[in-house]
Amino acid sequence: MIKKYVLLLVSFVVFQQSIVAQNYKFGKVSEEELAATSHKSDPEANAAILYRNTDTKFNYTQDGGFVVITEHQERIKIYNKDGYDFANQEVRMYQGTSEEETVTSLKAVTYNLIDGKIEESKLQNKGIFEEEKSKNWTIKKFTMPDIQDGSIIEFKYTFTSPFYTTINEFRFQESIPVDKVEMRFFAPEYLMYRTHGKGGIPLGLKTEQKARTIRYRYERQALARATEVERGTRELDLTENGYIVNLENLPALKEEPFAGNLNNYISALQFELSYTKFPNSEVRYYATSWEDVATKIYKSDNFGKELEITKYFKEDIDALLSGVATSKERMIKVFDFVKSKMTWNEYYGVYTDKGVKKAYADGLGNVADINLMLVAMLNYAGVETNPILLSTKANGIPFFPTRTGFNYVIAGAVLDNRLFLLDGVDKTGSPSVLKTNLLNWKGRMVRADGSSLLVDLLPSNPATHTSLMNLEVNEDLVITGNSKNRFTGHYAKGQRARYRNLNEDQQSEKMEENFESLEMIDHSFKDMDDADEPLILEYNFG
Repeated sequence: MIKKYVLLLVSFVVFQQSIVAQNYKFGKVSEEELAATSHKSDPEANAAILYRNTDTKFNYTQDGGFVVITEHQERIKIYNKDGYDFANQEVRMYQGTSEEETVTSLKAVTYNLIDGKIEESKLQNKGIFEEEKSKNWTIKKFTMPDIQDGSIIEFKYTFTSPFYTTINEFRFQESIPVDKVEMRFFAPEYLMYRTHGKGGIPLGLKTEQKARTIRYRYERQALARATEVERGTRELDLTENGYIVNLENLPALKEEPFAGNLNNYISALQFELSYTKFPNSEVRYYATSWEDVATKIYKSDNFGKELEITKYFKEDIDALLSGVATSKERMIKVFDFVKSKMTWNEYYGVYTDKGVKKAYADGLGNVADINLMLVAMLNYAGVETNPILLSTKANGIPFFPTRTGFNYVIAGAVLDNRLFLLDGVDKTGSPSVLKTNLLNWKGRMVRADGSSLLVDLLPSNPATHTSLMNLEVNEDLVITGNSKNRFTGHYAKGQRARYRNLNEDQQSEKMEENFESLEMIDHSFKDMDDADEPLILEYNFG
């Protein structure tokens, strides 16, 4: 009898635990999750990731070899309107010459609690679209339907990549709380990876090995008859090396003044292919130095070869520099010429898209089209110039030697042992004053001889704003006067970006918005279109 009661008690406890245990299976969203109006540990959060799971494995095909298959699932709670942006999701896919990454089996649902009942709104095809960012990058985007305060969105998909040399970063922390995140990464014994963790949260990375049998189809010429093809199925027994991370209750990483890009501090894990050792083959090493990376990038047809082409601009540059005496004047002339002639198509990349010759003819190109063209022109003009690879703030910092960590290239011109950083993409740019999204740690200058050099991206001279103001207070205490202002560096760049494309009335209106309680009578700018000079602003007020 006692045993019977003990058994019933144990069964009851297990049953109770099963009731309160969180169910992360796709589609098993609870009323409690939907009814929550704020996050338990971060009441000010606009949204929270309730669950994220990535499970990566490698499949084998006779024709393509190993491909990387990642199953991704995510559940996000949206508390208020400021969290609605998380209903817009995107996945980047790399498109190679003959192979490409794909996103398949996308399934997504929005859940809402209406009058005590859970209602589901499934993602439709009209909410899914692809955007081509460059010749090599496409983004699959999807927008969840029926979003309102308290909604939960849930989605899953399969990400397939033939590029096992480059594994996407696994992120565990975000700008919103993450309640639970799981990662499993199992690679065959033939592919050996190094791990690089970042962020301030210990990942508790666990490793394990397990046996696996891979079945694949094959076809070959029959031994008996040369005209026949033999088809069949084979089995491959191997050992897999596994890496596992399970984390809970990760706090949001929030913006801090002067902290830069949050992606540089987020807790994440990166896999780097160290070497491959296939059966009956020699070891091939992939882990490399920055010099190796620089050499490989420079030797690419879409990079170094483009720097050797000069015929397409020779006549224009000869005419432009006729009578120009000093090297610095030639640098400024060429820099301004490229900025005025070329328009950026808003595609990033360190490799050319159209090629410099076609981009020059069209007056339109990606970052590499424009700035490799600038490098070639400056060298032709007698100014020693090399490309500088860098990563934008949104792209993060490449912590180890890699050809895929950079997504931008600028020109580095040397005059009298001084380095000038030039970005022909930026219409309001001036020498060594780059757009703020490019000021991401350091860049790497690459040279034709395969050497490379780490260079600072921040200006060597501080930006300044000096102001001289004459005031007069009349008898009824009304203040009138005149203000003369001089802006240099990023201050000048910011003012030019703000006012350059506005007419005088629009400029006055915008300045009065920025200077409260100021009635501007008239104003004038000097050197608005000459980014190499300080910007002068003078105005009267009353």
